[in-house]
Amino acid sequence: MKIKMCAFIPKTLGKPFKAIALPKNLINQKAFDKQAGRIVGFWLPEPYPATVFCETDNREFGDLNGTNRLCAYNNLNIDLSKTGQFQTKYGYMANLFQKKCDPSGRAFVQFAYRSLNVREMEKTPKIPYQGGGGKFAWIDRRRKYGYLQPPQFLRAEPVQYQDLVKDINENQSVIKVKSSAGYPFLEPFSPNIDFEFEISIFRLSDCYRIEINGAHNKFPCYEMYINNQPVYTFKSTDTAPNPINLTSSTSFKIVKRFFK
Repeated sequence: MKIKMCAFIPKTLGKPFKAIALPKNLINQKAFDKQAGRIVGFWLPEPYPATVFCETDNREFGDLNGTNRLCAYNNLNIDLSKTGQFQTKYGYMANLFQKKCDPSGRAFVQFAYRSLNVREMEKTPKIPYQGGGGKFAWIDRRRKYGYLQPPQFLRAEPVQYQDLVKDINENQSVIKVKSSAGYPFLEPFSPNIDFEFEISIFRLSDCYRIEINGAHNKFPCYEMYINNQPVYTFKSTDTAPNPINLTSSTSFKIVKRFFK
């Protein structure tokens, strides 16, 4: 038996970069729009500031080969016939499940009141000035140059928790899996994406009963597969990460039978 749990941002939550509500009335508007049109992928705004964007994953629901913010899967097949003997086979603590993150993309819009050269544009961007809230309104109304920092791509490092294996009796075994990873651009300040699940395997007279009890954050979206078949999906009602949906959680339960 093989299980895969995925946390991902569907690409339909984002938009092509040139379709995003980007700044207008720039002095170099034509050049800015041309630059935006060259950025590939699907993007959505980060919670703050409004001039920073993160890339979605290049997948939708049901795509096993797409990228993920975080996933956990077992390359080694779990032999159901060894139920009740898992600790002997795998040990009490084992790396049954591999935890993996695919690269995340981030893009910045920068402003300046003068033209910048290429070297200046490629410097690590600072959070741009967001306006004076009316106090410096005459500055906010001045026309500006707009620049797009070339997208950066970083890979988060998932926490490699060991999986806990326990035999309850000769006909029941339990495997506990936990995974967590942060957004690579804001670590350690952003809340992590977290999920965990417990696999209980029961040997019955004619089949193996599989019960999976799990929990995960309320963003992004989540899927679980057993033997490459989807058994659980969670579509987040939020369209972007925030401190609330990444620190709250929801639970799920799956029951499957495999006949001998």
